[in-house]
Amino acid sequence: MLNRQPGGVLVRLLEACGASMRAVERLAVSLVAQFDPLLADELLEDWERLYDLPDECLDAPVGKEQRRQRVNMRRLMLGGSKPEYFRQMVIGLGYPDARIDEFRPFRATSKCTAAINQGGWRFAFRVNVVASANIVQATANSKCTAPLRAWGDPGLLCLLSRYKPAHTVVLVGCIMRRIATPTRQLNKFGPGRDGFANGDPIAGVPATDLQAEWFDALQEEVAAVAENGG
Repeated sequence: MLNRQPGGVLVRLLEACGASMRAVERLAVSLVAQFDPLLADELLEDWERLYDLPDECLDAPVGKEQRRQRVNMRRLMLGGSKPEYFRQMVIGLGYPDARIDEFRPFRATSKCTAAINQGGWRFAFRVNVVASANIVQATANSKCTAPLRAWGDPGLLCLLSRYKPAHTVVLVGCIMRRIATPTRQLNKFGPGRDGFANGDPIAGVPATDLQAEWFDALQEEVAAVAENGG
């Protein structure tokens, strides 16, 4: 007769089979989450292979979380020609304050303060991102083909050039980080260009609160220009 007592052969056999079946069940349940690239683990490499990742335009991702973000970003990039599509693309790359400038040729009906642009500029647009000065100068150890001085985010321009409409020219501009405290004066210098406010104690209008991050960014941008520019 089979030993049915705890610790017996039959009990140990059933416990081993049960543990294996529980593992299979957990794996089956986890596979449901693999259909979402933001939760994928076992199928993350398959997601990357499906969307031809890693991307040659971007630096190698650090950790699984960033790999998942890259997959999800590629999945959502279905194509588009409107400025908002490219703005959302740049936001997904870590530039939350990105904005798009479009250029229009100067006409007789244009405002007196409008920029005098040639007709070709109607096919150009500029993506502005907040970025600290990142100037790289050539040295004796640089490649012969390296520029004497470079700045900006080459990966960003690479991606935008890949997805832009064929007839357009894309430019990338690095803009200064603006004050972002809740008491700032919104759109003081135009749409998206906030500034400082003195406030009015009598009217109950608060002055703009200062922000250490803003002053640090300003300091480093100015210092980088001075230190790298000689």
